[in-house]
Amino acid sequence: WLGTACVFSGGAWQPLVNFLHDTAGCSFNQTVAGVTVGCGAMFFLGLRLGRMAYSGWTSVAPNEYGNLKADAYLSAAIGGATGAFVGTDVSFMTATGTEQNWLRPLLGVEDTTSDLVGCFTAGSSTALGYSTAQSLQNVVLPAGKNYLD
Repeated sequence: WLGTACVFSGGAWQPLVNFLHDTAGCSFNQTVAGVTVGCGAMFFLGLRLGRMAYSGWTSVAPNEYGNLKADAYLSAAIGGATGAFVGTDVSFMTATGTEQNWLRPLLGVEDTTSDLVGCFTAGSSTALGYSTAQSLQNVVLPAGKNYLD
C-alpha cells in the first residue's frame, strides 16, 4: 500500500508543478505550498485506497480510525518532501528577473550540474523536506500520537 501511495504522489508532482508555476503563474512559495498539499493529499488517497485493495494481506491493516490519523501524519511529512523538491527547479524568476527560489543556493539543480550531483541534490531536497515536516510533527504532537510512535 505504501507503493501505491508513492505512485499517486509521485505521479501528481510534475503536473502540479506545471499547473501551478506555468499555467496559474504562481510564485515559488505558492507552488511549494500547492505541491505540498496536493502531493500530500494524493499520498493519503493512495494509502487509503491501498489499504482497501491490499487489506487481505497479513501485513496491511484495513482502513480504521487509528491508521487514518497515522496515514494523515505520514502524508503530511511526504507532502513536505515533495514541496522541498520544488526547490530543485531553478526557473522561478519574476518578470523583472528577480530570483524567487530561496532554496536555489542549497537545492537548485542548474543546467551545468552533473547527473550524479543532481541526483544527490534531488534526494537531499526530499530528505530535507520530509525531516522538516516530521520534526515539526515531533514538536507539536504529544508523545504517542505520531505515526512513528
